Amino acid sequence: MRRIALRPLSLVVILFLMAAIVGAQAPVPTNEDQEIAKTVVDLLEHGHMARPVIDDEIAVKWCDNFLKDLDPQKYYFLKGDVEEFKKGAKNLDDQVREGRIDFASTVFERFLQRQDERYKTVVALLGKPLDFTIDEYLTDDPEKVDYAVDKTEADERWRKKLKFEELQLRLDDSTTPEDVIKKLTIRYRDRNRLFHQFDSDELLEVYLSSLTRTFDPHSSYLSAKNLEDMLNQQLH
Repeated sequence: MRRIALRPLSLVVILFLMAAIVGAQAPVPTNEDQEIAKTVVDLLEHGHMARPVIDDEIAVKWCDNFLKDLDPQKYYFLKGDVEEFKKGAKNLDDQVREGRIDFASTVFERFLQRQDERYKTVVALLGKPLDFTIDEYLTDDPEKVDYAVDKTEADERWRKKLKFEELQLRLDDSTTPEDVIKKLTIRYRDRNRLFHQFDSDELLEVYLSSLTRTFDPHSSYLSAKNLEDMLNQQLH
């Protein structure tokens, strides 16, 4: 198990920037999104060289991939969230054939809720000095840890995470304590806003790419907008 040492370092931290948190609300799939999902499944099964059969086994892997894509380091979802979502995983193949992709919105709405909760924790932790007088360790391999059982455990992980990130920023001698707090606050404020700005196209792209990777790590679904952007970049 790889562990990151959190070495003692005395410093005074000041919260420089606060940001409001918007309510958690996932984008609602459109009729077009539903038709796209059905078409992608049909194309995968009949047009992909791997000739995958999207069944219950694939559906379970699809669910796992989607959860990992949203929360790869297991800092946001709680263990109960994941257990709840996995109960219905075997139904995803049947649902998508009917154009039903509400599972993606349900999971993402919970993710936004946890995002907001963790962001509040970040703001609170950065608003007071962290204790750098003791040695602590942070496990950074998500395969070696489970999801946090409750908010208390999640907050403790974030305390160590922020402590480590503050120490990393402190390696730059020109960075003041105020600069460190400002950078971290802006980092997590912008990350929270980014997810709240997700539209249905972006969510569908993540969701369907989680499916394609169950049988081919090099296959992914690109939304029309991102495909156009990629082609424009290639042309220029």
